[in-house]
Amino acid sequence: MSEIEAIVASSDSFWEVGQYKRTVKRVEDGHKLCDELMKLIAERADIEKAYAKSLKAWAKKWNDSIGKGPEYGTMQASWMAFLHEADQRHDVQMSVRDKMMNEVYENVKKWQKEVYHKSVMGFKESKEFDELFKKAQKPWAKQYAKVDKAKKEYFLSCKNKKSAEIQENNAKSDQAVSQDQKAKLTDKVERLRKEVEANRQKYQHALDELNHVNPKYMEDMTDAFSRCQEFEEKRLCFSKETLTELSNVLNISADLRMPQIYRDLHSTIANADAGKDLKWWAKNNGTEMAMNWPQFEEYSEELKSITKKSKKGVGADAGDTVMLTSIQPASHDTRANDNWSTASRPNSEYRSVAAPVSASSTSGNDPNPFGDDFDEDNYDSVEGAPVRALYNYDGQEDDELTFKEGDVFYKIEEEDEQGWCKGRFGDKVGYYPANYIENI
Repeated sequence: MSEIEAIVASSDSFWEVGQYKRTVKRVEDGHKLCDELMKLIAERADIEKAYAKSLKAWAKKWNDSIGKGPEYGTMQASWMAFLHEADQRHDVQMSVRDKMMNEVYENVKKWQKEVYHKSVMGFKESKEFDELFKKAQKPWAKQYAKVDKAKKEYFLSCKNKKSAEIQENNAKSDQAVSQDQKAKLTDKVERLRKEVEANRQKYQHALDELNHVNPKYMEDMTDAFSRCQEFEEKRLCFSKETLTELSNVLNISADLRMPQIYRDLHSTIANADAGKDLKWWAKNNGTEMAMNWPQFEEYSEELKSITKKSKKGVGADAGDTVMLTSIQPASHDTRANDNWSTASRPNSEYRSVAAPVSASSTSGNDPNPFGDDFDEDNYDSVEGAPVRALYNYDGQEDDELTFKEGDVFYKIEEEDEQGWCKGRFGDKVGYYPANYIENI
């Protein structure tokens, strides 16, 4: 072990021998901090992704529940607006996650690779700085070792002189000690006094030489330290830029999509109208629904031959003189098939059937006073008016059309008093609810 390596620092001051190593170690710490920063970004990106997935799953779950539930009209639209908001927020959060990983994370990774260069014994930058400090400190450390040695020799001689003086004083009062021994002790004290003085001068001279090299030592060490500071400054500035970029990515309030998302949400809620919903319910499920009230019908033999049911009326066994027309329930699966995908969707759970035509209004030559409503050949040459489906509809009977929202087909007869139209969809002619379409 060299004299320099044997020196023990008296404090943790940077100027002490070997204390510069903390500054050199900062290079290795900087590389580790880049790893930590990337880990922090990756974990936060995972949180954003998990949140986005949760929003998507939540929206899907409630979309099915609300679509099949009892809510209706503009209030159902308000409920569904929150699901639309969740879907849009999913997109926002996923874009946050993607920017964090594809931009911020990758920038840190790239910068770390460009700045820190690994070698067999650590980092190239650490080795370079360590060599700079060693070169700057070596001359001063050698002189400091001389001072330390001279100091120890001086202190030891002082200690020996003090011990000899005590022995001399004790011998003077001790009659058992001979004069010859007393004289030797006196000589020893005198010799140690000269040795103390010589070591004192040697110690002082070593300090003077050390003080002489101090300015150069401080200059070289300051230069090496400044280069380390410049290297660390790059890391600190880059870290600040990275954290600023990360904060901007996380600040979704700056995303232009966010204000529009919540403007749409608030607008949909504001458009909820209890009056409209109640009116729709009354029209489709309440007091404003059409009703074929019972009326007196004269007995007619011709009614016996009426066996075909049509949308225009219902044949019946004329066994009674009074015929009661009724409300014919549609399939209970209608709502489930439709999924109530639109908030203002009309309810077709019940549809009414018109009263039969009386015998007096028919010709005796016509065996069916209602006519053949579904003779499709009669409509082959009828072009009709184009219409577009507003909702899905599954025909419940053979003489009804089936279509999906957005389908375009042709209306060939206007709406009757029961709210039904006749149309042609492809090769099929049939009836459909008039309030399920819009004219094009």
